[in-house]
Amino acid sequence: MTTTEPIEVTLAVTGVLERLGVEYLVGGSLATSLHGIPRATLDVDIVADLRMTHLDPFVAALREAFFVDADMVRDAIRRRATFNILHLATMFKVDVFVAGADDLLAAELARKQRVQVLEEPRADVFVASPEDMVLQKLIWYRDGGGVSDRQWGDVVAMTWYWRPKSATCLCAPWPSMPSASAGSSPRPPPGPSSSEREVGFGRDSASIRPNPRSACARRDPTKFGTST
Repeated sequence: MTTTEPIEVTLAVTGVLERLGVEYLVGGSLATSLHGIPRATLDVDIVADLRMTHLDPFVAALREAFFVDADMVRDAIRRRATFNILHLATMFKVDVFVAGADDLLAAELARKQRVQVLEEPRADVFVASPEDMVLQKLIWYRDGGGVSDRQWGDVVAMTWYWRPKSATCLCAPWPSMPSASAGSSPRPPPGPSSSEREVGFGRDSASIRPNPRSACARRDPTKFGTST
């Protein structure tokens, strides 16, 4: 796979979504890279507000270039769940998360940003905002019990890199913000630090702090990958 193939595969899917009038955003490692922090990826994550009326034209438009199971797509739309499709020429996987009735996700779709991904010919995609990508990482960190060095390290790197560019304040409480997974009970953390307030964390996101036993909790954010 060449360096541009993930972009080209993504555009093949987002192009169909745009022609069908489906609201979407690209997240995950590809969105992180498009915002300026390079990440390797073997798949792409897309959130899409697909409905049953989109099923047949969506499958028909992708069937020639992708392995796509219409029954899997139908079931995911019905349950507001996830399905995946596979690009036949590159074996690149696209995970599609069907948007559900979630206040946080609705806000993410409203804050999505259009980013240029190719110059000739020009091509753009909608991606999750940096603030929302950090917030999702914090949710995953919390739901994992507050022990993942990888998730917390991503939060540190993202907030440090994006802090001059990010002005949105995620301060409003989210009525339907996902709660911690069953059986997971991370220690209640102290209030937000000055650095957390600086990057715009609000009541929910700032309440998620690193586990003091985590290596990432002891790192200088200006020296990623090194321990202090």
